[in-house]
Amino acid sequence: MAMGASQAIWSPGWLIVILALFCSLVFRDFGGTTKGVRAPIVGRWPFEPYFLTGLRFKRSSMLHLGEGYKKNLYGKSTTTDILLKSNLQARVLRAQLTQNLPNLVASSLEEIEYATERELPTSQGTNAALSSLPPLPNRNTDKGTSGTDEWKSIKINHALLYVVAGVTTRAISGSQLCRKRDWLSTCIKYTENIFITVLILRLFPRVFHEWISGFLPSSWITHISLRRAKKLLVPIIEERQRQQASGNEGYEKPLDLLQYMIEGARGDDLEPGRLAHLQLMVNLAGIHTTSAAITHTIYDLCEHPEYKEELREEVEEVLQSDGGWQKDTYKKLVKLDSFLKESQRFSPPTLRQYTLHW
Repeated sequence: MAMGASQAIWSPGWLIVILALFCSLVFRDFGGTTKGVRAPIVGRWPFEPYFLTGLRFKRSSMLHLGEGYKKNLYGKSTTTDILLKSNLQARVLRAQLTQNLPNLVASSLEEIEYATERELPTSQGTNAALSSLPPLPNRNTDKGTSGTDEWKSIKINHALLYVVAGVTTRAISGSQLCRKRDWLSTCIKYTENIFITVLILRLFPRVFHEWISGFLPSSWITHISLRRAKKLLVPIIEERQRQQASGNEGYEKPLDLLQYMIEGARGDDLEPGRLAHLQLMVNLAGIHTTSAAITHTIYDLCEHPEYKEELREEVEEVLQSDGGWQKDTYKKLVKLDSFLKESQRFSPPTLRQYTLHW
């Protein structure tokens, strides 16, 4: 039986659209006031920068970073309410991981080479490490190109997402997951769908968020990605906890954020599912922002090819003088640093920015 016009108008999808438009009109600001006002599309309270001077002197009991994340990312609706339950990942990042960054240089370089060759291959069989592995579906090149000497059209942003995800996972979760396509896809989809959900929920009053999120495919994918991540990571966590509890002297502890979190966890944070969830939250902040910055830099380099040789010469000279990549090598790449900063000045990660004058 065909659906009538009146039935189609009042379908759940149309009701959500109509409600979103109504809320946008209700909460829209029409005045020229300088006070903080709610912007319904971006869900922020914009204010003059000089208000931050007073904010600096507020007591810590009046300011709560976890509550801010909960309100900004809508907590339970996007699975980010874990940030209110634990700050383990932040403590470990500031302490153990930062102090051990020099020890991660070699493994990070190895993963960069592997991931770059996998996602942006220069020719068939150029990397011996790849030849022993089953081929991965290459979804970053257009169909119809073949041969080793032909130009290929590359979806650079998509490719770099997987490169950055692999390198990030190597430092955060270890070598067991950084080359698993299922894990990399899960991390990427989890982040993307959280922010899609957030953007949609910002159209509505907070009282409706939990109900509306149940109708959003992006919210479904977020929860599915979390369950899939736990399925992949929890067995690894449980095995590491068993090794740590056994006191096996021959056990070589992995050098990554996950191991530091396991060692630093107390109480409820010892639960493998929570540790896996916190691992995803660390990826939330690093993969897309980094890949976007690199993508814009490559675009700018294509637009200004006159800088290629100059930047390449600087890198070669510094690497030769340092004998390869060292902890402080990047500090000597002055021209490359300048190019990266200028690229991000033209293509910032957010359009909302201001300069503070204290």
